[in-house]
Amino acid sequence: MYIGLTIVVVVALLILLARYAGHRAMRRRIQGRTLDDYARRHPEAVEMGKVYCFACGSSETTAQGVVSNAAGSLETHYCAQCGQELYVSATGKLADTLREAGVPRVNPGR
Repeated sequence: MYIGLTIVVVVALLILLARYAGHRAMRRRIQGRTLDDYARRHPEAVEMGKVYCFACGSSETTAQGVVSNAAGSLETHYCAQCGQELYVSATGKLADTLREAGVPRVNPGR
């Protein structure tokens, strides 16, 4: 009986640890790269809700998915003209989870 209970407790702890490690890894991946971070670093490149490339001035962006699952998606936004990485955004439950973890505005305008 104690062996069965011990196994259940160990498995539960491993699941919690894996989820925590996953959230920490996701937070590290996005930290310092959100739209708010981009606006702080390049205030001249964000005007009235429109984002411009700090390198070439283009307002055309393209997004490439990094993570996409039932919990949402994580996308890196690039300048469509010169290819410069601009910021990272998240959607769905993934955005909510990151926001709760203290990552500001990971879901711009959605």
